[in-house]
Amino acid sequence: MIATLACASLLLAGCGDDKEAKQERRIQEQEASISSMQSEAAEASASASREAEAASESRASESSRAAASRSLEADIESREREASRSRAAASESASRSQQYEEPQQEPAQQEAAADWPSPPGPPAQGFEWHPFGPYGTGTASNCIQVSEQWPAAYSECFRMPDGWYFYGQRQAL
Repeated sequence: MIATLACASLLLAGCGDDKEAKQERRIQEQEASISSMQSEAAEASASASREAEAASESRASESSRAAASRSLEADIESREREASRSRAAASESASRSQQYEEPQQEPAQQEAAADWPSPPGPPAQGFEWHPFGPYGTGTASNCIQVSEQWPAAYSECFRMPDGWYFYGQRQAL
């Protein structure tokens, strides 16, 4: 009996070792499984972090491009406004200079009109007197040659500051 008991105790001890070994294996398997899960979680976290970083960089890059685009559009609008202002100022300046020049030209035109001799008399019906020239600045010879070939009535040649002229009759307009 003692031998049976010893055998049974050995068996029980062996069984205990087997249970402990199984339990130890289960613990190791669970630890390995936990470690594997932790590795997978770390990889997923790193991947998510990389994706978030890439998305953040993409948003920052997109935001930077949008800001640059807005800045460029604002610069273009600013230049267009400046060009428009410059054109308006130039137009106004030209208008002012024309206003100032016109009154100065009118007296000159009046003086020039006063310097012109009167036509030789009333024109024929349906005709008008018109000055033709200038023909040369030296002598009246060119003016005389042209006037003598005029097909209608004409005046003698007369001298003006810029050359020789004559009055010729032409059909009224």
